[in-house]
Amino acid sequence: MKKIISLLLVFLFSQNLSFAKWDDAWDGSAPTDATYLTQTANATLINEQALSDLSTGLMKVTTATGVVSSVTTSAGVAGLLSDESGTGAMLFNNIPATLEIYNNDAINIGADNGTNARTNSNFKFGRISVPSVLNAEENWYLIGGGEASGSNQLYLGGGSSVLNCATAIDMYAAADQTTLTGTQIFRATTSSIINYVPLYVQHASGIEIGKDVTGGSPNIAGVLKMYSVGDNAYYTTITASTHTANQTYTSPTAMPAMNNEFGICSTAGVMGWSGFAFSGTASQTYSLPGATSTLASLA
Repeated sequence: MKKIISLLLVFLFSQNLSFAKWDDAWDGSAPTDATYLTQTANATLINEQALSDLSTGLMKVTTATGVVSSVTTSAGVAGLLSDESGTGAMLFNNIPATLEIYNNDAINIGADNGTNARTNSNFKFGRISVPSVLNAEENWYLIGGGEASGSNQLYLGGGSSVLNCATAIDMYAAADQTTLTGTQIFRATTSSIINYVPLYVQHASGIEIGKDVTGGSPNIAGVLKMYSVGDNAYYTTITASTHTANQTYTSPTAMPAMNNEFGICSTAGVMGWSGFAFSGTASQTYSLPGATSTLASLA
C-alpha cells in the first residue's frame, strides 16, 4: 500500500500539478481597494498616502475616512484635546505634580474682554483662578491683569464678576532660598490690613491717613490709634480736628536737656523744648519767645 501512495505522489509532481491554496481569492498581492501609509512615496502602490508630503507636526486622523493630516499650530493641538468637563476647559489629569515651562519669555494669558480673540486696540484681560471647595461654585480669583483707559492694572484676589473673591490675602517671606513656608509678613481682609513686620515708607509725602472727600461731603478724618503696652485693650487715639488751614509740624531735634521741660512751638510749626524746668511752689518768671510770662505755682 505504501508503495502505491509513493508512486502516486511521484506521478503527480512529475506532471507539474499544484495543490489547492487555502484561499483561492488571494493571489499574494496587496488588496487594491485599501489605502496604505508610507514614509515616502511609492509609485508601485495604487493607493497610498506618503507621510513625507505632510508638514512637520503632530499626526491627526480623521474619523470615518482615516485620512492623516498634520497639526502645526498650538490652536490646532488644543482643538484636538478631549473635553472631559463639557465646559470648554482643557483637562490635564496625568501631568506631573509640577508643570515646568522652559521659556525665558513671558507666559501670555488673556484676550479681548469678553472674547476668545486678540485684536488691536481692544482692552485685554487675563486671569488665573483656583477651584472652589464646592464644585457647583465658580472658581476663586488668584491673580489677573486688565486694562482700563490708559492704564495697566494688576488684580489680586478679586475684581471679576465671573469669579469668586478671595477672603484673605496673605504674604510670606524668608531670609534665604531654602526655607519652606516662610514667615507671614502681611494679611489683608475686608476689615483690616495687618503688617507683621515694621513698615518703612521711603517717600517725601509720608503716610496719609483719612480722605479728602470732594463735592460738599465731610472729609474722613485721619485717626492714629496706638494700643497700650499692658495686657488690656486700652489705646491712645489722635484724631485730626476741623481745620481752617493746613498744619505742618517739625519735631524737636533732640530730647529735653532736663526733666520737667515743656514743649514750645513756633508759628511755623517748629517744635522744641523750653530750656527750663518748672519746679517749686512759688511763682516763677521766665522769658519766653516774644513775651515775658509768669508761671504760677502748681502746688
